[in-house]
Amino acid sequence: MTFAASTCTYLPQASADEATVNLAKDKVGWPDQMIDISKVCGTKPIKVALADGFGSNSWRKITRAEFEDEAKKCPNIKEIRYTDSGTSGTEIRCHSRLSRWG
Repeated sequence: MTFAASTCTYLPQASADEATVNLAKDKVGWPDQMIDISKVCGTKPIKVALADGFGSNSWRKITRAEFEDEAKKCPNIKEIRYTDSGTSGTEIRCHSRLSRWG
């Protein structure tokens, strides 16, 4: 199973434990309300990917490092991949790179 974080996203079926986690895009909270990712890792082996439209500025480099750091906390994540579309940042290039990963 592969999970890709981008505009081209696949969300796997949630387990019973994961189904109670509110992952709404508009959810906000204080740092003390956040939970450690290791509590929602699951047990099935998965691959994760971050497809970035343009990964060359400082903010994107920070978010990539955060993504990779959090993914390393889940022992069931067997592969972490990253791609960006370069300076053109086209959606077609994003989809092309993700589809090659299958």
